[in-house]
Amino acid sequence: MIPKCRGSNPPAPTGQSESNAYGIGSSPEDVGQIAEGAAVKSVVLSHLTWKADDDYSSWVDEVKKHFSGPVLIAKDLKEF
Repeated sequence: MIPKCRGSNPPAPTGQSESNAYGIGSSPEDVGQIAEGAAVKSVVLSHLTWKADDDYSSWVDEVKKHFSGPVLIAKDLKEF
């Protein structure tokens, strides 16, 4: 399990560092490299940085640059 996947964040609010405002996590590219190296069967991205449009397909694409298996996005109440 790789905790906290993060994409590109907007600038942190004035007076806060990005790590305090958004937390520190793994980039989707890091997730793909780690998953491929660990030879896992699939990846589920969870605890994602909020996006207004709720579209995480670009993150899936970044993971798939390095990982050939299925990449799923976890949503509240979704079962795997």
